[in-house]
Amino acid sequence: EHRRFPSPIPCRATFQDALWPHAYCRQPLKFLRKISFDGFGFQRLTLHFKLPGLRDEVYVQPENGMMSMFDYSYVIFTCNQKKTIQLIQSLQQAAKEASPIVGGVSIGTVLVENDNNSIIDAVSKALSRPNFSDDILHYQILHQTWSNSNQDDEGNCARRCLVLTNDEMFLFNETYAGDLSACAALDHMDMSISSSVRYGDISMRTIASASVEDVSDVSISNEDPKFVTLTIKSQSRLRRPIPWLLKCKDRENAERLVHDVRRLCSS
Repeated sequence: EHRRFPSPIPCRATFQDALWPHAYCRQPLKFLRKISFDGFGFQRLTLHFKLPGLRDEVYVQPENGMMSMFDYSYVIFTCNQKKTIQLIQSLQQAAKEASPIVGGVSIGTVLVENDNNSIIDAVSKALSRPNFSDDILHYQILHQTWSNSNQDDEGNCARRCLVLTNDEMFLFNETYAGDLSACAALDHMDMSISSSVRYGDISMRTIASASVEDVSDVSISNEDPKFVTLTIKSQSRLRRPIPWLLKCKDRENAERLVHDVRRLCSS
């Protein structure tokens, strides 16, 4: 039966009478076991749920074929340090309140983990540098756009992560084990490696790279302060400089990126 959308709210309605919103999946907070975050820029959170098995059955996720004992992971892009910390605190408190109480004490404990080592490992693998030890001075999740596209059209953007070290800057395509974009990569992995992959694990692929010395200009758009342009010198005199057109989450992230790049170029 078709119904009006949005549904009208009847008189004297209470919250318990409300319709459930459309959702891809729902997980009880009492099964939240771990929250991991990146300490470089507080750009995202990864929530790890572990649901109890049903008669020792193993669930095969239809979208990617990965098998688990009802493990679920969700990646949330906050792109803001204050929001990330507030969300961690709120989730910890909510999970504690939702957990069973034994002897007057909640038995639910949520582990909070800094995920910096995972980022370093992913960068190392993407660059094929096993001994990668450069300091990561800036890490930000943003979108890359192109000069011939409508910058306001989300369909013409690609999610990237930008990593800035002492000597180089990189644009990576960052995916996570278990999401649809990571399926193709998992299909080509060695079974001994894929068996150790955990949901939410980071994988990176290099899109572009440049030496800090080759950055000729960095600026914020006058029309929209979320957009940053990094101009890279061409390695050939016959080619024009290469622009990296980047769309940050907000003005604060854009200003932080410009400040860090300018400071590094002037040092």
